[in-house]
Amino acid sequence: AGGLNEKGLCHQWVINRLDLANEIHKITDSNIYCIGGGTYHKPHILNKKKFVIHESTSCSEYLISLGVNSNKIYKEWSSYDTIANGFFSFTNFIIPLKMNKIILITSKFHMKRSKMIFEWMKKIFDSNVNLLFFEATDYKVNLNIISKRIEREERSCNNLKLIVKRLNNL
Repeated sequence: AGGLNEKGLCHQWVINRLDLANEIHKITDSNIYCIGGGTYHKPHILNKKKFVIHESTSCSEYLISLGVNSNKIYKEWSSYDTIANGFFSFTNFIIPLKMNKIILITSKFHMKRSKMIFEWMKKIFDSNVNLLFFEATDYKVNLNIISKRIEREERSCNNLKLIVKRLNNL
């Protein structure tokens, strides 16, 4: 995932990630796993019936609008940050489904931390899953947003390095 706008729709950088997932899906017919419930940094976005719009649901709806069969889309909505994205990816999908290879798709500005987290989770869970990392384009994303995201990601990576050093098991 990667956040929603005030209407509960995917941001452009998320759409770019989903477009790449769709292109890979067209070639491989593999399942797509949308990971993300929301964020701790903003209030929940509610639909007309006052239910939370989860990031993974908006992502799924976008993929379905592109023609992806809903039976090929799986959602996780418990995670509210990237560490939880990794944790719940392993506990909900990678381990129980005995996956041997996954492609993680995210934006270039978010790749370093995502890669650190998924490799950390792989080590913690003693998994032999082959992790492949694909960067989505920044097409149509405002350069000021990218610049701010890069700064935030750098701070987050520095904090993550400290956490990874301290925690090496469940």
